[in-house]
Order: sequence, then C-alpha cells, then structure tokens
Amino acid sequence: MGKINANIMNIGELNFSLFDIPFYQRPYRWQTIHVDTLLNTLRDNLKKEEYRIGSIIVNPISQSGKFDIVDGQQRLTTLSLIFMCLEGSSTSHRLQCRYSHIDSRLNIYRNYHHIQNWLSNNNIQKKQLLDFILNKCSVVVITADDLTEAFQMFDSQNGRGKELEAYNLLKAYHLRAIDNDTTTITLTEEKKDIDRQWESAVLMKGVDSEESLLKTMVNNLYRIRKWSRQHSAWSFGKSKINEFKGIQFNKGEAELPLTNMSLLLYLHYNTQTERITHRGIDDKGQNPFVSITMDIINGNLFFEYIRTYINAYNYVILNPKPEGHPLYKFQQDFKEYCLQYPGAKRKGDGYIREVFIALVLALYDRFGEVFVNRYYKTLYSLAYRERLRLQRVCYASTIDFPKRYFECITTSVNDSGLRSLIEFASQSIDYRANNINKVAEFILNSGGIINKNGKIINSDDLISD
Repeated sequence: MGKINANIMNIGELNFSLFDIPFYQRPYRWQTIHVDTLLNTLRDNLKKEEYRIGSIIVNPISQSGKFDIVDGQQRLTTLSLIFMCLEGSSTSHRLQCRYSHIDSRLNIYRNYHHIQNWLSNNNIQKKQLLDFILNKCSVVVITADDLTEAFQMFDSQNGRGKELEAYNLLKAYHLRAIDNDTTTITLTEEKKDIDRQWESAVLMKGVDSEESLLKTMVNNLYRIRKWSRQHSAWSFGKSKINEFKGIQFNKGEAELPLTNMSLLLYLHYNTQTERITHRGIDDKGQNPFVSITMDIINGNLFFEYIRTYINAYNYVILNPKPEGHPLYKFQQDFKEYCLQYPGAKRKGDGYIREVFIALVLALYDRFGEVFVNRYYKTLYSLAYRERLRLQRVCYASTIDFPKRYFECITTSVNDSGLRSLIEFASQSIDYRANNINKVAEFILNSGGIINKNGKIINSDDLISD
C-alpha cells in the first residue's frame, strides 16, 4: 500500500510550478457559472481569518519533484486565472501547464475575461482579495504515492463546481488498466489518442441534443446489459460503474484461467501482427468481435467497445442513408414518428424514445441492419405502446417493461426466435394518453387495429416487407 499524506496549506504556500496536468485528465471545462460560484464565495468570506476552499489530490511523478494533479485541476486552473487578473500574466501563482485541448483553451480565454469583468463590476479592492486568497484561504493537499489509491480517493470525492461525470471515472479506470497489463505495448501517444477520441465523443450530440452522445451511449449500453439479464434498469451513474469494470489481464494472465471468448478476444487483440484495431474493423468503424452484452475486458478493449457503439449509434440513427439502403425507411419513420409528433419533446416521450433506440441498437448488434429494417415497426410498437397506455410517463415507467423484449433479442439465434416480439406487440392495451395521434397512426399502419374505445386489438403483421 502506498503512502498517503494530507496537509492543510495556504494557497500562497502552494508551488504552482510543481503541478502538472496528466494526459488522462479531462479538459478544463468550468463554465462561467462555476467561476462565479468560486468568486462570490471568496467575496462573501473576505472578513474571515481562515477559509477552506476544498482539497486537491496529487501523485508524485517519479524522481522529478513534480506532481500530477489527480483531482483539483478545474479549481487550480481557475485560481491561476484569478491571479493573472489580480497580478498580471507574470504572476508566480499559476499553473505552468500546456493545455492542448481546444475546449481548455476556449474556456480559459472566456473565463479570464469573465473574471476581469467580475472584478470591474464588484466593489472590491484587488489587493484585499489577493491577500485574502494567498494568506487566509487554504486547501487540503492529499499526496498519494500510489496512483491506484489516488484514483480511488478521486472516485469518492465530491468537490465544488463541475462534478466529474461517471463515464469519466470509467475513462480514468481503464487508462490505468492499460498500464497494469504490461504485455500490451501502449505508448503515451496511444493513450493520448484514446483520450482525444473519448473527449471528442463527449462533444458529440445524439438525437436529444442536450446530452453528450458519449453519456447517452454509456447509459444505453448499461441499460441494455441490465435488461438483457432481466434486471431493472435505472440510469447509469457513479454507483453503477462496476458494470463496466471487468476482466483484468496482468502480464497476459487473468486471475482465473479463461477458456471462453474473453480470452480469445484478448489474445487476438494483443497479437501485434493481427490486431483487431488494424485488421478486423469494418468500414463503419465498428469492431465485429464485440457485442453489447459481452464480458468487459479492462483497458484497450473497453475503449474499443465504447467506440464501436458510438459509431453504431451514428451509423444507424444519425447518418442519413440514401433511398434503397436497408436503413433508409427506418430513418425516415424515426424522424417522423419519434421526433416530430406533437408532444415528442416532452420528457416522458424522451424516455420512451430512449427505450426504442436501445431496442434498435440491441437488434442491430445481434442481427445487423437488414433485421432492423424488418423488425423496427415491431420494436416501435413494443416501446410506444407504453406511451399510449400511460397518460404520464416518468423514468420509473421504463425500468422494467422492456426486460422480456431484450431477453428475446439477445438470446435469439435466428428469425424464428424473434417471432415472440410480434406476439408481445399484438397484445391489447388501453389507449389513455393524449396528443399522440401520430404514434397511434404509426402502430395502426404497422398492422395494429385500434377500436373506438382506444384499444389495440391485434396486429396482422408488424414486420416490414
């Protein structure tokens, strides 16, 4: 077990030049609202003799005398900007790090000017604020010699400002797993490339553009995995990251001997002359050797797993297909009957849409695009019948009802096994919801019959021609 020290230090005692931002850190992403929170807190506590502004976790960098910032980068960067506004760019109280990510540079530029405006608009003396921060504000500096222990502490931290997303905890965990498997020849540049791709996915948007596509996709994968095992599936969060912590290989060996697909995949991936990343990926950027419900293999293959389904989501849902393509009609109907009917933007309708997309991705993962074309109307009926049945849809409405559908998809081995989906979609339901005539129309045109009392009685054929 590594050595851990915790010291309370005034900000003025910190040697900012000794701190470095490791490549595995996320970009600087504090928004002006987070900067305002820190500035207003400092202003409101100016008369105090001592004020604690949180903690930072650092890890020594071998024999260099410098320290990687494991937790606290956002706060230390913002403090650096404040000191630059108070003392000028030559201040010694700022990080001497290079910010390579475009997000970091844009946020630094914006926040620097925001701090200058805040100082101009607040009746506060710069010298007074500077003296208060340097001599009366303190932080708890936690130094952990062992990086794994540093990350464990980091995982449990709940700091001020922009809370770390659960998916970024997974990024840090699996970057560490790469180092633990010493048979994997992974250079720093390769890790940086993994990090760049991850952060690029953070900036992508799905059909519900408020959310990061990466966050959406990790949540979809989590719920599909849970539903496929007949478990209730709430949304993914920090308390559930163990779902994506899997088999760890160390020096090419796992804790238990594996004779299943996990070992074969690991060996194939790490054969330098025939790596999946160079040979087996198809032209859609999707690894044909992974599946949504597979055992997670820590390290490189986890990132390959996530990257595959980011690309699958883009391919199936977002990237328009030409007429005649197997996914063309699905995409046209998805746009009209999932995104454009009255009420489609309500939260409850978004929850149903999430289930439908998850069903489509699970079917695509197991059987491919031709089967999506064949069965998407059935999947629509299975998901949106809940929109018809319920007058108000909340997140809890979706945690259990799709379980049998996902079990059917993930255990079927051919077309015959999927026929149970049609039986499920043909069961009658009460039609209670309002303002969703488009949904009823689509189910009706798919073969469903809605009687005058609002019941879907039967479905002659929910499979597309």
